[in-house]
Amino acid sequence: TNAPLCQSVHGYRFISMLGINFVFRKCVSRTSLQLVNPFYQRRCIRCVTSALGTDFSLQNEGKSVVLDISGQPSVFHSVWLKNHCHCPQCKDPQSGRPIYRPPTSTSDIFTTIRDARIEKECLLVRFEDDHPDHQGVFPIAWLEENTYGESVLKQQAKDARPKPLNGAPAEFAYKDIQSSDDARFELYCRIIEDGLAIIRGSPAKSGVAEMFMKTYLSQCMPTAFGSGFCVTNSESAKDTAYQPGYLPHHQDMPYYAVIPGIELFHNVKRSPCIEGGESTIIDGAYVAECFRLEHPEEFDIFTKVQVQFGVYNGLKIPEFENRVFFYSYYSPHIVLGCDNEIVRFAWSPANQLALNVPAEMVEPYYRARFKFSTLLEHFHMQHIILPQPGDILVFNNRRMLHSRRPLKLNGGERVIECVFANTEEFKCEAISLALKLNRKCPATRLFNGSYV
Repeated sequence: TNAPLCQSVHGYRFISMLGINFVFRKCVSRTSLQLVNPFYQRRCIRCVTSALGTDFSLQNEGKSVVLDISGQPSVFHSVWLKNHCHCPQCKDPQSGRPIYRPPTSTSDIFTTIRDARIEKECLLVRFEDDHPDHQGVFPIAWLEENTYGESVLKQQAKDARPKPLNGAPAEFAYKDIQSSDDARFELYCRIIEDGLAIIRGSPAKSGVAEMFMKTYLSQCMPTAFGSGFCVTNSESAKDTAYQPGYLPHHQDMPYYAVIPGIELFHNVKRSPCIEGGESTIIDGAYVAECFRLEHPEEFDIFTKVQVQFGVYNGLKIPEFENRVFFYSYYSPHIVLGCDNEIVRFAWSPANQLALNVPAEMVEPYYRARFKFSTLLEHFHMQHIILPQPGDILVFNNRRMLHSRRPLKLNGGERVIECVFANTEEFKCEAISLALKLNRKCPATRLFNGSYV
């Protein structure tokens, strides 16, 4: 065999053999393997596994392990590893959920690593003061997927920011969604990435909206209006959404802590004599980004002032079976997350109740709201859609703002059925279909408060 390459540095001997680097130090009675870094005077063992290409080291007296994953060093703290062990004692094999045992002392959590090795594509760890039969198991692929740190967070937050839709919304044939999982997955992707999509050619009859949502997208989210509601425009309607006049850009139901995420409009009927009534969709989150650039002081106000969204009229509204509405929820218009990325957005002036802020913030807030409203109403990127009977419009209610231009009924009838889906339920269904098709689900932010 070839003799190993040896070097001596400050009394320590480095031996490299078969792709494995060891640090040895001479002892009186024998030569033993020591966890020693001669340059930093701290414990360190370095091992290269050629089969996996994974290089790792223990550092900071065993308080962390550094893995060279895809050429990049990734730090994993011992306390983090102790709380994410994949062995059957720590993670239920059936459900995949962690088996949590309340710690009896801080040493149960803030432990150090005694030794580690890589075997069968897993990092195997022995912790100090741990049960002798316990060995931490951490799949290398799982560690790569869950690398953490400030740079990772910033990159994930940046990658999750959606790109504004410049062209026309994607259109799908109803029959294709019915017959093809690939077409249905592409519909999910367009809703996630673009914020909206159109389905043409569905039956123009009542009940299709709820059926389509449940069958092809997600279970319906119950709201104050039940599983869904029907908008029939009338000159005598009490609610503005049912009147034929202009309906400004807004989100639906911002007075919920969990705002309905995915909204679906199904055009059941539109008489040929009706004029106008086009739907206008604007990417509200993109408007907010432009607002940040053009009016940074006012943007800052929108992130700090708590606005009271709600319905508090005490009126019995015939369109809603004479139900009385009392809803209230405080939230800023814009919520920032990691690296100041916008993660939640709320805009619906018609659903704002009395402003309750410090006196010195009243005028600055209304000045900021005026500037945002002006930017919104004259925004250069608007999607104007005139739905025909059988058309389905699906969009992200947390991101996209919708409005309706004035319409003239001329004795005709316009009927639209609406249903909602919870953002998390919708995303879960999208990921499930992606796994079935061996595809990758987009990681675009959905503005439900999560930065990814």
